[in-house]
Amino acid sequence: MRAAFLKLCVLGGLLVVGTWAIRGLADEKPNGDQIKWQADIFASHDVSVETGKPMLILVSSQTCPPCRKLKETTLTDPRLVRYVNTAFVPVQLDFEKDAKIIEILEVEQIPSTIVLSPNADLLGRLVGYASVEDYHEALEKTRRIHSKIESMRQASAKKERQ
Repeated sequence: MRAAFLKLCVLGGLLVVGTWAIRGLADEKPNGDQIKWQADIFASHDVSVETGKPMLILVSSQTCPPCRKLKETTLTDPRLVRYVNTAFVPVQLDFEKDAKIIEILEVEQIPSTIVLSPNADLLGRLVGYASVEDYHEALEKTRRIHSKIESMRQASAKKERQ
């Protein structure tokens, strides 16, 4: 089951998101909040299925300068932290330690952010560093895609019941 899930992560892609922009993030003051990263992708998938929230998977390495910059700047913005913790199941994977999963997800460069639906549909992928504005806009696009997919699934299920 888990292997099938991981294969779906790769095969279930719908869209690769490239450009990201946002409005209104700069006026918030830091408050010490942090993203509640999970390290177990399988447990995170279970939470994603239970809550209906997409998984936000960050693949990085401690030795990667752009990864550190992303984590220390973009991913510490208070509004972005709250948005990620509220709208996603955040998972952080290590490029070296999680090599098998990284290979299945087809990650070749880091940092990489991958967003998967609870059904393992690929909602978006971002490679490299991104500003707060760009990162947020990309995540918002994936959230809208997820909403459209769920609406279509519900409509299809409704038709089947009739």
